[in-house]
Amino acid sequence: EHGMPRNFFCRKGFFALNVQAICDVRRRFIFVSMDMPGATHDARAFSFSALWAALQSGMLAGGYYILGDAAYRGIRQILTPFIGNLRADESVFSFYH
Repeated sequence: EHGMPRNFFCRKGFFALNVQAICDVRRRFIFVSMDMPGATHDARAFSFSALWAALQSGMLAGGYYILGDAAYRGIRQILTPFIGNLRADESVFSFYH
C-alpha cells in the first residue's frame, strides 16, 4: 500500500506525507509521526501510530489531555473543538482551542 504513488496524492491535490506532531507548552516537539502516505485520513494514521498504542496502554497520566482537531473525536485523552450550534462556553473553548 505504501509503495503506490496514488496513496501519497492527498485531497489537496499534491503529493504528501501524513505528518502528525505534538508540541508541549514551550512549543517543543515531543512526538512526530510521518509513517503514512498523504491520502491517509488523520484518524486512520493516528490509529497506526506509536502514540495511539501508548495512549491505549495508559501512558498519559490522569488529568492530562492532548488537544486535537475534529479527526480525533471519540478518543478519551484528546480534547477536540465543539462543532455545530454552540453555547457561549463551547464557542469560547473552540475559539481558544
